[in-house]
Amino acid sequence: MTNQNGFILPVTLFVSTLLIAFVFHAIFLMASDRNFFQSSYAHFQIQQLRENALAEIGERVRSTSLPESGHFSYDSGTVTFTALKGSDQVAVTFTVYSGQNTETDRIIYRLPDGQPVTWFEKANP
Repeated sequence: MTNQNGFILPVTLFVSTLLIAFVFHAIFLMASDRNFFQSSYAHFQIQQLRENALAEIGERVRSTSLPESGHFSYDSGTVTFTALKGSDQVAVTFTVYSGQNTETDRIIYRLPDGQPVTWFEKANP
């Protein structure tokens, strides 16, 4: 037999190229999933810090012991706040810090009963 037409080399190159393409695709999917997880986790931490701060600020407004400014420290971050008291309302602006992520919110409470009136998320982007 003198037939020298190659069959194994082209099939090997095709299968290798296909395998490498699948590996790169898996790597890109993993990187995308990792970025999504990190941003979701950062959002979750900010949300948890905001809820903790709102609970503490609400308690202090109802007990009329809220200072003009202050901060709360938690395991995953800190919250700083400033309060502007009016005749029957108090406006509290607070900034949540978690790692490199920050978010500023504002909430207005009625002083007689300590109930929130309005709330602005991401008041100062």
